[in-house]
Amino acid sequence: MKILCEISRPHYHPGPGFRVSMTKKRDLSQRGQWVANERIEHPITHKSYAIIMPPREQELWEDRQSPHIHLDPKTASKLGVENGAVVTGRVRGTNIQMKIKVDKNFIPRAHFDDVDADLWGIKTGDEIEV
Repeated sequence: MKILCEISRPHYHPGPGFRVSMTKKRDLSQRGQWVANERIEHPITHKSYAIIMPPREQELWEDRQSPHIHLDPKTASKLGVENGAVVTGRVRGTNIQMKIKVDKNFIPRAHFDDVDADLWGIKTGDEIEV
């Protein structure tokens, strides 16, 4: 099965106490999520992060993520995998170990952080064979 690749840059998922008003820059591929025009500075590193809305149950700063694949339950069943499974995907001639994340709201997408994507020559819109 082929799944579209997306590149993830450093971003921040605010927690439930986040009460700052944000304006939408664009929707993300995962249902209900969007990136704000505003940015936030990490309190320790002072690095600038995109803000992903809406707030989640727990605050999360994401910078270097392991390669992973978001799947809805139907697609996970079709592939015979469960949440937390590790599969091998092949993109641009490279075999990559990827963790499976399953949620009813997910749209199938393979996610790579910008550092790994640059290393492997992966671009948003490439397809990974799983």
